[in-house]
Amino acid sequence: MKKSFLVFYTIFSSVILFGAAVYFIFSLCNEYSHGNERTEINYNAIVSTLKNSDSFDLSSKDFTDKLSDSIGDLNNYSYLDIEYNGVKIYSYPSVNSIPQETSLTCTYKSTISKQQGDFEVQALLYLIRPTSIAYYARNAFFVVLIITLITFIVIICAKNSNYVPQENNKSIPDEEDKLAVSDEDIYCEDEAEDSEEEVYENIEEETPSISDNSSAPAPADNNVYELGNIKAKTEVEPAKLPYEDEKPARISGKSDSELYSPVTGIGWEKYLIQRMDNEINRAISSEIDLAVFVFKIPLLARNSDEIKNICNYLTLQFQFKDLLFEYKNDSLVALKIGLDLDNAMDFAEKLYSDICNILQDTNAKCYIGISTRSIRIVSGERILKEAEEASIHAQNETDSPIIAFRVDSEKYRKYLEQQQN
Repeated sequence: MKKSFLVFYTIFSSVILFGAAVYFIFSLCNEYSHGNERTEINYNAIVSTLKNSDSFDLSSKDFTDKLSDSIGDLNNYSYLDIEYNGVKIYSYPSVNSIPQETSLTCTYKSTISKQQGDFEVQALLYLIRPTSIAYYARNAFFVVLIITLITFIVIICAKNSNYVPQENNKSIPDEEDKLAVSDEDIYCEDEAEDSEEEVYENIEEETPSISDNSSAPAPADNNVYELGNIKAKTEVEPAKLPYEDEKPARISGKSDSELYSPVTGIGWEKYLIQRMDNEINRAISSEIDLAVFVFKIPLLARNSDEIKNICNYLTLQFQFKDLLFEYKNDSLVALKIGLDLDNAMDFAEKLYSDICNILQDTNAKCYIGISTRSIRIVSGERILKEAEEASIHAQNETDSPIIAFRVDSEKYRKYLEQQQN
């Protein structure tokens, strides 16, 4: 479900709901503005009938029918009393009713003198009839109900569609040993005083977009890393290269046969760290982000047709095969310049869906790990290690084929300020 449709529907439904409210208010105001004219016509009809009653026997059915016709719809009246020579001949709503005047009623009283006696008429007519209020309210309610039902359907469709943001935070046991680095690494300040604590952020399929921080443990004083996983498909387009169509720098002095594997058509693993360091330096100088993807596909040989198809597909998606590399026996690594973590996770959803289609005739599965530079001055080896650990977690999490390694940027800034001081 595209974002443009959701925006259009939001505007459309808001206009309809606003129109229903305007219809209800306008209808009541219109009836109130014509209330005096309408009530006067109704009352004059009764008076006219009583003035012309000489030709009727007051106890006859003809007079009763004529009087009932002049009274009309009783929903117009709050109170009606007709007496002849002090004797009630018509009373509404009951014989013992007492008139109660309000701002929504109009009171009429008349004495009609006839040869046989006098008619005393007292009537309270509604300026806004309760039946009209119920009628307009019912119409507005049905409009609101229909829009509400359609909105629920749209929400359900949206949950099963592209927009499946983060919801739950899930703590995973200590991973310090796996991601430990040397003393010169900028993440560590003093292992004796503080220790890194990792929080992995799970994003379940068909869940709303609010992060539930109550389920995650409180972060430690040092850096906090989060791993997010996603299973849903997406149509989010990958970010374009931010260098005005500038291609990645080639490794000088190397021919294509030396740079690219003849089996997969992508770069050899031995050039991976060198290329990552070069691209990280370019990203740092341009103050942009850099995303690293590790595609872990066990149970498939490197020379299989499926792996070749996946490499061809990734070449199209990442635009340059210079940014694609073989990695170990069961993985592929891809670099994407100008892509932050959230957009990288959305991009990975599309890649995962398409790769699963390529692997549908095999027993193999794909697991994706992601890490980004995230304003850090960091080595290619470090980011690769983070993305690889994320792919290992994705393999271990049966419901989470995509996991991203997230760095707490605020704590990182504070760490740098402490280092400068």
